[in-house]
Amino acid sequence: MLKKKTQKIGNYVNEVFDMLQLHAFEQQTFWFPWKFKKEKAILKTANDYLRGMVKDHLQHRFDAISKGTDNKDDILSYIIRANTFTDELGIDDFVDDFYTFLVAGMETTAIAMTCLIWEIVKNKEIYEKLKDEIETVYNGRDNIEYDDLALLVYTDQLIKE
Repeated sequence: MLKKKTQKIGNYVNEVFDMLQLHAFEQQTFWFPWKFKKEKAILKTANDYLRGMVKDHLQHRFDAISKGTDNKDDILSYIIRANTFTDELGIDDFVDDFYTFLVAGMETTAIAMTCLIWEIVKNKEIYEKLKDEIETVYNGRDNIEYDDLALLVYTDQLIKE
């Protein structure tokens, strides 16, 4: 059941990003009422499903915080707790903010990783040094352990750069 739900979420997220890509290439015409009707229907279905899931999750977090049973120490908990001291925002406002954080975080990460990979590909010396470090740390294993991450010093430096 969880696998099907996760797959459904992934499919809807992919559909949303497909529509964003289409919108990027058809900026002038995408929102014309007579254009891309099928794509807009897919986007609405995906958006409604994802908003419903996010809304359910946020409501669960709101309820846990109001009951005092929330033990999470994340940005969402801080935002919800801070809301009690201000003009209270509605759940729909939080859903909108959640989407903003999600897209902004994914976009920044994607851009940073794209630039990193581009620089590695352009510079053979950097590529060889990175490859050697990774091969040394992996030492022929298929999986890396959490403790091994601390040994990837050059990799960490590249990411932070």
